Amino acid sequence: MISVCMATYNGEKYIYQQINSILLQLCRDDELIIVDDSSSDATLQIVESFKDKRIKIIKNATNFGVLKSFSRAIESSSGDYIFLSDQDDIWLPGKVEKMVSAMNKSGKMLCLSDAYIMNDTGEIEGFFLETRGKRRNLLGALYKNFFIGCCMAFRKEIKPKILPFPDGINMHDQWIGLNSMMLNSFVFISEPLIMYRRHSQNVTSMIKGSIASIAMKRISVFRQIVTIFYRRLRKI
Repeated sequence: MISVCMATYNGEKYIYQQINSILLQLCRDDELIIVDDSSSDATLQIVESFKDKRIKIIKNATNFGVLKSFSRAIESSSGDYIFLSDQDDIWLPGKVEKMVSAMNKSGKMLCLSDAYIMNDTGEIEGFFLETRGKRRNLLGALYKNFFIGCCMAFRKEIKPKILPFPDGINMHDQWIGLNSMMLNSFVFISEPLIMYRRHSQNVTSMIKGSIASIAMKRISVFRQIVTIFYRRLRKI
């Protein structure tokens, strides 16, 4: 069973196209869990217009933010394989099949693919992982985070290791990725499997930050690694 976890907030402009690209790849017993973070536009009306039993909507009473919204979605998931999704991208055909196959063949708990970077006009501007450096190891993750949730899928067995999300992390996807890396249970697909849309309303940014902000992000990575070790020690 496949669970797709999506957090939405005022995503009316692109969400129909994204949901449609996801549902085309899901079977009858799969699910798309959407946690809406108190949208004030037509996002929920568009989601509900699909009238698809595979879509499960969770409504936040107030704006909780992207971390708590994704946490709720993952906690509510029932699938053997969990895919994370943004509200404004487009999944390319074969994404689910290729990522599940990669995890099955490798025996790893998490799979990460590449993505085409697409601008507002639909033009391709490059590949996401080209912007993240070449190292797919801990040093590479420390230099520049390459774990991006919309290109990520993982087995349900990793849920107890990543939930609840600890305080002080930058983003949920980096936390999940670091856990898989520390478990040596990560497989990479070099093929782009989504159209990753970049526009002015994206939650994350690809613009290089200041030296101070970069330093703080790297300190956060160190803290997350320490937290992972601490959680393991408590369970020994």
